[in-house]
Amino acid sequence: MENMPGRKINNKTLVDRFGRTHNYLRFSITDDCNFACTYCRPDGNSCTKSNNILSVDEFEEICTVFINLGIKKIRITGGEPLVRRDFNEIANVLGKFNIEKAITTNGLLFDCYFETLKKNNINRINISLDTLKDERFFEITGNRYLSRVKENIQLAVDKGFLVKLNVVVIKGTNDDELTDFVNLAIKLQITVRFIEFMPFKENNWKFGSMVRHDDILQNISSKFNLIPDTLLQSEPAKYYSIKGQKGRIGIISTVSQPFCDNCNRIRVTADGKIKSCLFGHSETDLREALRNKQDMSEFIKNSLVSKALKHGGKKPFESNNDVNFNRSMYSIGG
Repeated sequence: MENMPGRKINNKTLVDRFGRTHNYLRFSITDDCNFACTYCRPDGNSCTKSNNILSVDEFEEICTVFINLGIKKIRITGGEPLVRRDFNEIANVLGKFNIEKAITTNGLLFDCYFETLKKNNINRINISLDTLKDERFFEITGNRYLSRVKENIQLAVDKGFLVKLNVVVIKGTNDDELTDFVNLAIKLQITVRFIEFMPFKENNWKFGSMVRHDDILQNISSKFNLIPDTLLQSEPAKYYSIKGQKGRIGIISTVSQPFCDNCNRIRVTADGKIKSCLFGHSETDLREALRNKQDMSEFIKNSLVSKALKHGGKKPFESNNDVNFNRSMYSIGG
């Protein structure tokens, strides 16, 4: 079925051969970061050279083309987007567009930029945080700024941002903290999303280190009364409200229960490559098209032609041997 031609690409909207409409762009503006998380950049790999990173003007031009093709939401990612020196300019560009705007960050520099984010209606913020324990935070990230991250999470809540915490759950590393994070969701009345550890180049992934969706759910359900929430089918997480509380949780089961059938996402890397699938190896060089003054809309539409139905055309991950590692996660964009 997956190799059948399926539907043709729609010239007016970004619809792939399986009929999936793509209206959500995740745009990485840097692959640099001020953390060195063990599951992302364990060897401290260097970031892309600055002359290969898209400029602010190029960012604006690419966003404009995507929006004209039907993109309704843009999320700025990284690396850590707030380490980019011209981030204020990037935010001001995004603020021009009448679309949904969001950002994913580790939260360390949020207090420096929340006014810029608010001014430009970038009011949806996902903060990556994998532990609430000081020493463990140092072991995972290589720094000791947990207290500042916690303060910035509270600041984001106080300033009216729509906050989600993203927690990558790794067996033997932080899977004993699920209850603590649920209690934090209740305390702050926010959403905490638990994410299955995903395989990428150089991130020390092993099949046995992954905590599956069902195991996460069973662990939490033994202590809290969870009620399934019904949201848009394109949402990657399965959400659960907590009976009697305003906080909620989500579980993103990319590995054990892929949600590819309803994928609506396209990614652009910091060096200007289109990735239509997180696990796919296929890339389209949008930066080259832009700098050669070619029609970017055709490059974007063509990038969907080869998009597979699931997991970049790979079979489900059942062991270490099933993984043909893609780029590093920080070089793709979260």
